[in-house]
Amino acid sequence: MVTEDKDKKDFGTWFAYDGFSALIKCVLFRSSAHYLLKKDEILLAIISSYYSLFHCGLSLVFFNPEKLDKSHDFLVELLKDRENGDDPQKKITHKKLISLLSKNKFTALPSKLLYGKQIREFYNYGPRVTLDKNGNPYFGNPISEQGKDKHSPKDGEEFVKSIDKVIFDEFTFYLKNTAETQLYVLRGLWNQTETYLNEETFHFKNLYSDETLASAKKFLYSLESLLNNILKNSER
Repeated sequence: MVTEDKDKKDFGTWFAYDGFSALIKCVLFRSSAHYLLKKDEILLAIISSYYSLFHCGLSLVFFNPEKLDKSHDFLVELLKDRENGDDPQKKITHKKLISLLSKNKFTALPSKLLYGKQIREFYNYGPRVTLDKNGNPYFGNPISEQGKDKHSPKDGEEFVKSIDKVIFDEFTFYLKNTAETQLYVLRGLWNQTETYLNEETFHFKNLYSDETLASAKKFLYSLESLLNNILKNSER
């Protein structure tokens, strides 16, 4: 395992807090998406679902960085940002994240992210009024005319409903293929869940409804149970 010379911490330890912070945001966006779907706010639910998966991917990168960047060049760059007090997440664009995830054997996350990006952009940027060749107003979605698939609100609903399984499957894969020492680091971070959710500078309590926060806690506890079971089996 690659280490940083001055104190022998591995990359996973250096970025563990980034990973857990991204996981918290992943689950909050996920829970917000389900809440919005119940309110028939399908477009907002699609957007929240996409960013849930984006932060799911971020968390996997930060929890397991050495496997995602085997050359370590990008990791060294991120580590320099960390040491300089800069935010390493700024360098992980949506395109870069999908590239990192696609190089590894994750189950569905890269393709789901691409699909989520497509459906989000279809509804965000597509519907508009343009002029046809005769100068008459045309109501339509020019994105669908560029060769991309057309979507319906039903597609958006199905996308939102699909993200729970994607998140759970990706973390199951990650936890089962991670060194036990790293799992104990994660176990320690999980004890700080309430601190993260209640931290005043994060504003989570002011940004989300009580229903969304309660749903997020419930989902986080289901992931925590998965972690505990894997640790328990590793001790046998």
